[in-house]
Amino acid sequence: MKKLSALFLSLAFLFIGVPHSAGDVTVTKLTSKPHQLFDGTFRNDDLTNDLLPTGRLGKPLESKPKGTRTWVIDGALLDEVAAMADGYELSNGELTTGQLVAKGWISRLILLTAGDKVFALPYGNPDLSLATRSAPSELRLYKSYGAERVEFHLNRKISAGDSSAWSTGKSRLSPVLRKKYTQNRQALTALSSVVGAPEVKAQRAKLAVLLSPLLNQKDREFFSYNATDGVAKTLNRLRVSSGKYQIASETGKVPVTVTNDFGVPVSVAVELTPLNSRVQVSDVATFVIGANSRTQLSIPFNAIAPGATTVLAQITNSDGDEIGPASRLAIRVTFFDSRVTYFTIGAALLLFVAALTQTIRRIRRGRNEKQ
Repeated sequence: MKKLSALFLSLAFLFIGVPHSAGDVTVTKLTSKPHQLFDGTFRNDDLTNDLLPTGRLGKPLESKPKGTRTWVIDGALLDEVAAMADGYELSNGELTTGQLVAKGWISRLILLTAGDKVFALPYGNPDLSLATRSAPSELRLYKSYGAERVEFHLNRKISAGDSSAWSTGKSRLSPVLRKKYTQNRQALTALSSVVGAPEVKAQRAKLAVLLSPLLNQKDREFFSYNATDGVAKTLNRLRVSSGKYQIASETGKVPVTVTNDFGVPVSVAVELTPLNSRVQVSDVATFVIGANSRTQLSIPFNAIAPGATTVLAQITNSDGDEIGPASRLAIRVTFFDSRVTYFTIGAALLLFVAALTQTIRRIRRGRNEKQ
């Protein structure tokens, strides 16, 4: 009995001697699979349920941790919640229910995190090993942009340091989806070399959600194809207008319109490539298009032969990197080479002279026969 009492006292002193509440640190990780599409609408209203006090993202804000708390937050999630709080639309046109819920959630998060350490996950919480293999330069963007967005929404500086240790989970891209991701990433990277608009950087970072471990294969395919549509629309905001032209002379100029629908001026060049040898054109050197404006270029040409041809007009940056898809200029050459014209006139004159000679001979022959 004495031995049991002594053992009990020893265990009691052991537990009392460890200050769990003072030394414990609770790590609260806030991230989610994507809900917002690349056009700004939301796929569904599921995030509303997650943000409720009883939801997956609401419960951590209601719980009272023992000791101190460290927050690890995905900036992509905060962007989605902020979009909901500002008023959002569902892609299917149904009524939304989460605006007030989102406002309350983000306001409470700002209040709770005020005195705590906060770290930012790489934007979109991508699988780091997959991101490293697919695009190491983009992973640096995902990290810096993730921190930038968390600081913006919480209106404070966050803790310095690498949060990669909290990025867990594995993703897999099929060969088709990997190709789409690479093409979209390269297209936006090239566009960002001439367009400094914040929406280009945001869309470039948003591609990280395609690498999220929280997506199943079906959702990953959906967002991959949605990203391709979104990137195509963004690229089309800087474009050469396609058109049809008719050329009736050997030399001249073709009016071509270049449009910039971004809110910043851009500096670009245009590379012109005829698909056959009927015309010769020269590239357009670097020029500046103002924000939300268009400019008309006069493209000099030399027509070589009559007929139809197509000229590809490709916007490039100063290094010659292609920006977006090329536009097609359909050109029909209707003029005749002067040498051909002279030859035709000469041949016609010869035929006329020959016909006249024959006529004169017939008249003379007829007169002789009458005599």
